[in-house]
Amino acid sequence: MNYPFVAEGEHYYTNFFDFLHDELNIPIPHELIIKYLSDSQILNVIYDKCHLTPDSHFTIQDSELLGFISAQGYQIQSSSLHNKVLGEIDFETKQIYISDSLSPGSHRWRFTVAHELGHILLHSDSITQSKIQALEEHIDNEVSDSSFISNKTIARMEIQANSFASQLLIPAKAFLAEYYRLFQDLGVRNFPNLMFDGTPWNDKLYDQIVGSLALQFKVSKMAIDKKLQSLQFIKEGWT
Repeated sequence: MNYPFVAEGEHYYTNFFDFLHDELNIPIPHELIIKYLSDSQILNVIYDKCHLTPDSHFTIQDSELLGFISAQGYQIQSSSLHNKVLGEIDFETKQIYISDSLSPGSHRWRFTVAHELGHILLHSDSITQSKIQALEEHIDNEVSDSSFISNKTIARMEIQANSFASQLLIPAKAFLAEYYRLFQDLGVRNFPNLMFDGTPWNDKLYDQIVGSLALQFKVSKMAIDKKLQSLQFIKEGWT
């Protein structure tokens, strides 16, 4: 369980276990530990587990995405989830629940499915082992199910799953090749810098390139924008 909790001083906590760990230096032996992974390490997991290479990693079709899920022994079903949650996983029954508010094949559906696949490939072993350890120590069932997971750990898991989804659905080599082709076709100089400053010409160019990339890789324009931001391709002025 997560408890609303305020500690005296500068820090505010919504998770009691974070307070015990950070403020009182009390170790939490059953807290789930998720190791830091760089984007390149996560990409290596994609190549290894999804049997892809930089030269074979192109736009991921819906059937391929579902195939990756099935290969791990998991099944997907549409469900009415609570609190605007888009996806959930039951690691014990190997069921993935995707919100019925998402249309299969839509950009958000694809990213959510890829995100949950990221959790499976990056975190399932750690979560299963942590639950086993907690149960072996006769921890109360309510506690063993969720309380050993701190907010910081959850945040790290979400960041890693988002990185996994982005890198799976937007293949690096194919993305850069398509991005370069668009610059060539549109006669735009200063590759790879893309200006977005509110002027009509630059806004139109931005919309053309981002829209085309979103269509090519079957993701949202926001996902493409974040990719370009991470690559530092969007500039405030031409260089």
